[in-house]
Amino acid sequence: MSTLALAETELNDLSFTTDYLGKLSIEVETNTLYIRSIEQDDLDNFYSLFSDPIVMGKFATGCTKDRDYCAARINRWVNKFRASNPFSGFSVFSKDDLGKRSYAGYAVLGKSVVEGYSEYAIALKKEFWGQGLGSKITNLFISTLAPSIKMRGYKIQDSSFVGVEATAKVDNVASNRMLQGAGMHLKEQIIKYDSIRNHYEKEL
Repeated sequence: MSTLALAETELNDLSFTTDYLGKLSIEVETNTLYIRSIEQDDLDNFYSLFSDPIVMGKFATGCTKDRDYCAARINRWVNKFRASNPFSGFSVFSKDDLGKRSYAGYAVLGKSVVEGYSEYAIALKKEFWGQGLGSKITNLFISTLAPSIKMRGYKIQDSSFVGVEATAKVDNVASNRMLQGAGMHLKEQIIKYDSIRNHYEKEL
């Protein structure tokens, strides 16, 4: 196991571990957040997020997903970690002052159509909206986790990992501010999921 002390305003730990079968596990922890590789046991929490029409109204196609879809998506992400592939999904937990963890949502560094880039996305339970949590999580992924993955030499779809991209609906002020605050740069506007979206990129 390798553990990296991170230069952040909070005390952070980032660990990459590989078991005897080659399964990769990643954990990131701060004073207020705990983030880890997604697991099969996350299905109930993940389904509660993706079946919420208010949450999904701001995500991707805007459509809710059934339990079978959620199970299949989690299976794909878990299998990536089993293949020692870090470009996968993560469960995100908020921590209170006593360190108790509450499921807050998920984030993903997934595949992209842009060579060498990973696409970042995030969805949080609505009770965590408006607290700055999304910005904290996005900063950790873009400024800490992604560079650490690059530093360890992982490739994305057989290409060197060089950057992260993300999109946000043009009228989603919070998401656009969140991505800009993480240092991502607006490159263009594109049509994706049948809506006009701002397309951001950041080189690592």
